[in-house]
Amino acid sequence: MKLKLWRLLGRVSSTIGISSRIQGGSNVVLMFHHVGAENQSLSVEGFQNVLDFVEKNFEIVDIPEVFENSEERRAAITFDDGYQNVFENAYPLLKEKNLPFTVFLNSEFITEEGTAFPEQLKNQEKIINFNQAKELAGDELANIQNHGKRHQDLTQLSGKEPSDEINGSKEELEKLLDIEIESFCYPYGHYDEEAVRAASENQGYCLTVDRGFVDPGSTERSKIPRIDGAQEFKLLKWELTSVAEKIFSKMDQTRY
Repeated sequence: MKLKLWRLLGRVSSTIGISSRIQGGSNVVLMFHHVGAENQSLSVEGFQNVLDFVEKNFEIVDIPEVFENSEERRAAITFDDGYQNVFENAYPLLKEKNLPFTVFLNSEFITEEGTAFPEQLKNQEKIINFNQAKELAGDELANIQNHGKRHQDLTQLSGKEPSDEINGSKEELEKLLDIEIESFCYPYGHYDEEAVRAASENQGYCLTVDRGFVDPGSTERSKIPRIDGAQEFKLLKWELTSVAEKIFSKMDQTRY
C-alpha cells in the first residue's frame, strides 16, 4: 500500500469517525522530535492535543513497560535528539500531567551553552545544554537515553566504529549525568546487521523509525518500531486503530 493512499485512508477514517470508534489492541512507542519550534509542524497546542488523546486511551509508561503484558493498552513517549524546544515546551506539559517520557541524546552534543545540530542535518535548533540535561536526569519522570556520540549513520561505519559510536556514547552519558543507559535509538533510523549487533551488546531496547506496534511476546527489542506522534492529528488517530494495525504488514513503505 502506497503512503499517499495510506494518508487518504486516515483522513477518510477521521471524517466518518472510524478513528474515534475503533481502537487498536497492541502497545505503542510514540516518536517526536520538535515541539513548538519555528518551521516545524507540531505546535505546543498540537502536542497538548496528542497528550490528551493518548492519556485517555493508553497507560503512559517507560519503554521497558511497553513489553509487559497488561489489561490496559500501553504507550511510551520518546523524543529524538533532545532539542531545547522539547525542554521548554514539552517538558512542562508532561510534568504537569505527571507522564513519563524518554529523551535520546548524543553525548558529544551536550555543552554548557547548548549547541546546534551539525550542518549536515540542516537544522539549527539547539540541543539542550548541560544544566537542562542534569535537570532532566534528576527528574523521575524523565529518562535520558542513548542516540550515539555524534548522530552518525551507523550503516556508513565499519569495523569497530559502530560499537565505538554506540557504547562510547553510553559510557559518556552515564559518566556525565550519573545515570544508567539501557536504551538506544538508531540515528536517522538507519541500521544494518552490524549496527543491530553493536547496539544490542549493552542496550536492552533499540528503537527504529519503522512504523509499527509493540507486541510484548514477538517484537524484537533490537528493532523496536514506533508511531510518529507529530504527524497530522487525524493520521495519528487513524494509525492507532486496529484497522490500521492489521494492514501495516501490507504497506510498501514501513519507515517514516
